[in-house]
Amino acid sequence: MEPQKRVNLKLNPRVILPCVAALIALVLIVLVCIFAANANSARNEYAQARDSVGEDLYTDLYMFARSYDGVTLAGADIQGDILPLMRDYYTAAIALDDAIVNAYGQRYQLLDATTREAVDEAFEAFDDAFAQGASTTDAVSNMSACVQSVEQLLTTRYDAATRLQPT
Repeated sequence: MEPQKRVNLKLNPRVILPCVAALIALVLIVLVCIFAANANSARNEYAQARDSVGEDLYTDLYMFARSYDGVTLAGADIQGDILPLMRDYYTAAIALDDAIVNAYGQRYQLLDATTREAVDEAFEAFDDAFAQGASTTDAVSNMSACVQSVEQLLTTRYDAATRLQPT
């Protein structure tokens, strides 16, 4: 039998450097993929939170408008039932609108200063009429315009899945 020759392996820089470079490139690619997946996940959670708050805002404004529907019915207790319920929905809507603006920016604001002022003035018109024992005809007219404005906002600023769209 012939003696077997031993192969003497030496670490050659021409072989090691490309292998190390390939390994570093592979690690960088994996890290970029991990960071991209995490960023995408965070972006999705961010959008889901915005959509959830926006949906609650939609519900409060929708119920604000629907609560007003009974104002023209004979025997409706405007002062004791309808207006307090409307105020509750409106107050909740203002808080949610402010939260959306603080978290996501002015582009997502639904209730601008003009709309808020008009609704506040309509509530005040009812309060003044009740305090003076006067007719609520003007107050009903003002609030009707406000409710129509809010309904218009809901149809123009929300998509079919009740997601608030930026301006």
